[in-house]
Amino acid sequence: MEISGFWIKRILGQGLMPLGVSVCLSLWGMLLALVGRPKRAVAPFVLAALVLYAVGLDPVAAWMVAPLERAYAPLRLDDSRLAGVRWIVVLGSSHHHDAALPPLLRLDTVATARLAEALRLARRAPRARVLCTGGSPTGGTPHAEVLAAAAVTLGLDAGRVAVENASLDTPQQMAEVARRVGREPWVLVTSAIHMPRAVRLARAHGLFPIPAPAAFETFSPESLPFLPYARNILACHRALHEYLGLLWGWITGRLQLWE
Repeated sequence: MEISGFWIKRILGQGLMPLGVSVCLSLWGMLLALVGRPKRAVAPFVLAALVLYAVGLDPVAAWMVAPLERAYAPLRLDDSRLAGVRWIVVLGSSHHHDAALPPLLRLDTVATARLAEALRLARRAPRARVLCTGGSPTGGTPHAEVLAAAAVTLGLDAGRVAVENASLDTPQQMAEVARRVGREPWVLVTSAIHMPRAVRLARAHGLFPIPAPAAFETFSPESLPFLPYARNILACHRALHEYLGLLWGWITGRLQLWE
């Protein structure tokens, strides 16, 4: 049942993303054209193109991403809190399902960046174990297990790696973390764009996370501001996903929009 809810939420969410909106508008235009209303079909096609063009621009993507990514600064290695923490929690992303690939090469770029940040901090937190999180909505290898194997591949002692492989999304991850970590401070590693929502969800579970943002979105200084780029569409997709997640959390009473 949880997996069904996960897929329903994902499908509905995709429809609200820029690419989903553009596809829906294009389909609406095609339908109008097929039923003999070609003039009315122009507007949906134009809107679809404008949506994709807008979210492909550097200024638009930066405007959407910046408020999320600037909420928390990267965690410095000389931060005095690192020496005392017992847990560094890496929130899951996704991975390739090709088991012939080594664990590190199976991770997507976001998961790789998150894991790299966790290992960087683990070197300055000798008492800490790295908790890898993330299950599998398709019934394959849980994401946490691929993360953990990649961490060992990169040199982290296997005794310092723990796995949480039941959660499918951030609220479930925080519930699992609450059961394992309890009330003590711990380091939370996730994408910078995802950090504001993750921190609020953690605090809603009575947790005390130390934010360590990773996987920052990049905007090339050589880019021309009036040309669309595919990376910006993805950045806007991720930002809108977070804004909608924050709004839904506020509507359902699970978290506060402002702290």
